Formats: sequence, C-alpha cells, structure tokens
Amino acid sequence: MHQALIRTLLAAAMTVVVVPRAAAQGLFSRPGPAALSAVMSFRGAWLADSTRFDGCSVARLLGPPAEYMGVILPPMRRMIDTTGPCGAPAGEPVRRARPTVWLDSLTVADSVAYVSVTVLRGELTHRERYTLTGWRPGLPWAVVDMHLWGASQQHFRPRQEKDGAGAPP
Repeated sequence: MHQALIRTLLAAAMTVVVVPRAAAQGLFSRPGPAALSAVMSFRGAWLADSTRFDGCSVARLLGPPAEYMGVILPPMRRMIDTTGPCGAPAGEPVRRARPTVWLDSLTVADSVAYVSVTVLRGELTHRERYTLTGWRPGLPWAVVDMHLWGASQQHFRPRQEKDGAGAPP
C-alpha cells in the first residue's frame, strides 16, 4: 500500500503540461496571473474543484480581464466568472447563490508566490493559502504547499416579527 502511494505521487510529480509558446511568453512576463492560473489548475486537478473564481475579486488585484486573460491558460479562463457587476466593498467576499472562490491576495516575490482565497459555498466558508515556486528559471509556477483552514458555517437567525412570531424561544 505504501509503495503504491509513492508510485502514484511520483507519477503525478512527473506530469508535464504543454504550454504553447505564445502563452509561455505571457506566463513569464506577468507572474501574478500566471501564479493564479497555476492555483486554478491545482484546484481542478488535485482537489477536483471547478468552482469559479469571482471576477470582481480577480480584477481588484490583477486589473481588467483584458489585461490578464491572455496569460491565464485557456482551460482555466472559464474558471473566472466575469458576469455581473462589481459592487461589493473592496476586500469583502460577496455571498452568491452558487459556490464562489474569492481571491483575497496574490503576492509575487522573486521565485515565490503566495495566493490566498476564500471559498464560499452557500453558508459554508473556508480559506486556502497556496505557496508557489518558479522552481527553475523559464518554467511556470508550481504549487508546493497548500493550507486549508477556517471551515465554518454561517448560521442565520430567523427574522424577528413585530408580534414576536418567529422569535427563538
């Protein structure tokens, strides 16, 4: 059992992603969007989670979609929800009817990037923090560490009626 797990992890580590030359140029010229693309890919492949990122939170950190969409790998582009207006106060996740990933922060320093997100699934919430490295010059970002914490459930109190109906006992 232990050896089978090791073989599986080694096979996964040797997986190669082919990136077209034009996209590869963008990956190195815009490290922020490239790091976000790597996180989206990680979430889809390893967590089997295709929950879409809130386009407003992405735009808040990376600028308008026209500035970063060319760097995001094509299969990952559909994971950014750019529909709907951006009207929430800066830094405040918007609760939507559908699950959403809110981009909280994205920091790039030399060969290390940090990406923090909040995942909202109805009344369930948790946070994820990714550490990425450009483990070799000229290669795309790779997720080397992921922390998940703060799993919580938002409890809604029943609305209080004027005559006391609906109030908790």
